[in-house]
Amino acid sequence: MARVNIKQFIFACSCTLTVICALIYLIVILVSTSSTPPLSLLDSHTKIVDKIKITATPHIKDKHLKINLRFETYEFPEILKEDIKDYAIVKLSNLVVDKINWITDSETKYVLEGSLDIELNSFLSKSETIDLELFFSESVSFNWTY
Repeated sequence: MARVNIKQFIFACSCTLTVICALIYLIVILVSTSSTPPLSLLDSHTKIVDKIKITATPHIKDKHLKINLRFETYEFPEILKEDIKDYAIVKLSNLVVDKINWITDSETKYVLEGSLDIELNSFLSKSETIDLELFFSESVSFNWTY
């Protein structure tokens, strides 16, 4: 029968405990990361209307839709001072969204960047459509399929 030194026994126990704690930590990290859905980024579209260059990029995460917008104009910079949500209609699968918030990210004399933020009642399904229509003296539409 082999005799085990008490120091060796304590060292073996502490190593085993460390390995068990590391495995539990990894399992917790893997479970928490897989339960968070990734951010879906759809294609960015750029159009010009009324001498205003408009770039729109939608982002979807959980029950949240955010459409990043960039407006650039050297002819009509006064339009950049307006509340963009007053000029916007957003539709999800042809149903108009009632509550839209405009958040300005940055603003210069000729460029305005911000986002239309929309809290959704439910998760978007694949193949649902997102439509953004902006009304200036002419209207411009952006369309995406999720």
